[in-house]
Amino acid sequence: MTAGSPVVMGGRRMGSESACEVTSLATYNYRVLDRKARVIEGTIEAPSDLMARTRLRQEYASILTLEERQTSEDLRNLGNRRVSDEDLAVAIRQIATMLSAGIPLARALRLIAAGASGSFKDLFTSMSLQVESGVSLSHSMRRHPGAFDDVFIRIVESGEVSGRMDSVLNKLADLQEKSVRLRKKVIANFAYPSVLGVTALATLSVFVFYVLPLMQPIFHSLGVELPLLTRIVLVLANSIRNPWIIGPFFLMLLALTAAGIVVWRTLSRSQEFRYRVHYALLAVPLFGPLVEKSTVARVLFTLSTLLESGVSLGPALAVVEKVAGNEVLSWRMGQARKAMVAGGGVYESLQVSGAFPDMVLQMIRAGEESGNLDTMMRRVSAIYEEEVDLVLSSMATTLEPIILMGMGVVIGFITLASFMPMVKLISEI
Repeated sequence: MTAGSPVVMGGRRMGSESACEVTSLATYNYRVLDRKARVIEGTIEAPSDLMARTRLRQEYASILTLEERQTSEDLRNLGNRRVSDEDLAVAIRQIATMLSAGIPLARALRLIAAGASGSFKDLFTSMSLQVESGVSLSHSMRRHPGAFDDVFIRIVESGEVSGRMDSVLNKLADLQEKSVRLRKKVIANFAYPSVLGVTALATLSVFVFYVLPLMQPIFHSLGVELPLLTRIVLVLANSIRNPWIIGPFFLMLLALTAAGIVVWRTLSRSQEFRYRVHYALLAVPLFGPLVEKSTVARVLFTLSTLLESGVSLGPALAVVEKVAGNEVLSWRMGQARKAMVAGGGVYESLQVSGAFPDMVLQMIRAGEESGNLDTMMRRVSAIYEEEVDLVLSSMATTLEPIILMGMGVVIGFITLASFMPMVKLISEI
């Protein structure tokens, strides 16, 4: 790799700067064209992305690529950085409001950091410093992949290009809040069935570990042969309370679980395996339609947000393809994008790929013909979101009687097994 003269120039200029300023320099890898149209690669040290580009333009005809060099430790820290989706949605909404009020972006980021704590504070402090040094907001977000995905960054880039950052950030906050709402709805709908299940398990545990040990001496003192049902319950209860039996069982279960996790993670690296799993999930009754509807709703809302932010449909499909969350739909979106690149229309490309149900396709066709494709996608997304709510409520309502019935069967079984010896003794008197 050939290092260009800007590296030397950067070294000369830094001679008059303080040691503190030297330590704040970042190293950038660049590919440029010189005055004779030759490609030159090298590195340059500069306090910001903007300063590096300025120096390179002084020496070369054009800049092909310029990327900050990251150390392995930096990459690990960036990858481990996680923030709450709900906190992020609130922060983006606040930044959009401050930009609408005329507050500069760097100051808005500092204000968000001042009111935060922990990793969230570190994230926005880092971003504010980068923006102050001349780095764009989207480029700053790319340095934090654990907090911002491709959709997030692409929407911000569209706002930077169009100059409508406040409007774009409001749409981005809508998208983030929608994801948070859906997750809360799932938790809320399945909270009561989960409580019922835990209650049933607790009741069974009390009976097995406390009630049955008190009744076992009574059974032996009766002097009658215990019924088969009672003997089964006693054997199970004694096995569960015996550490020499339950201990190895739990160790084996733990080993199998660990092996299963390793195997799953290994197989999940294969796109074909993920496709087969997701295809099978879509075929599961009741659960499959829920997954499909929720994925379609999220994809359509994301597409509408990207289109409203100024991103063309082809790149928008490419972004959504990566973050669809379902390999089957992701593959179909990829097929639709390829069909569009080959010259097909929006409706025809999506229809051939089978990316969406017929009702969605007809709505998209109407939106394409009227020139309101983004608005139509948002409306269809709202319809599907309502259907997801109905399916979730239906599943929760269905689970409640099933769990209650299961509780009744288990408790009835144990109660019957406990009183059968007494009934047998009375019948022999």
